[in-house]
Amino acid sequence: MPILGTTTLDKQQANIRPTTLDKAPFIGPHPEHNNLTIFNGFGAKGSLLIPYYSKHFTQHLLNQKPIATEVNCQRYF
Repeated sequence: MPILGTTTLDKQQANIRPTTLDKAPFIGPHPEHNNLTIFNGFGAKGSLLIPYYSKHFTQHLLNQKPIATEVNCQRYF
């Protein structure tokens, strides 16, 4: 592609997707900071998983329903 030889790079951009070692989201209260809850680590599947887990997280915050074991951040603490 000869035309690429005449182009210059105007800007670069990098994005990150927070994820966990086991690729499962990280949801729940922080073990040391009582007023901090975590809802992160959804990675590349965030747009698919967040609506589902946000409903469950809301039930946890409002009604003290347990957080699913596979996404509970306590698995790392």
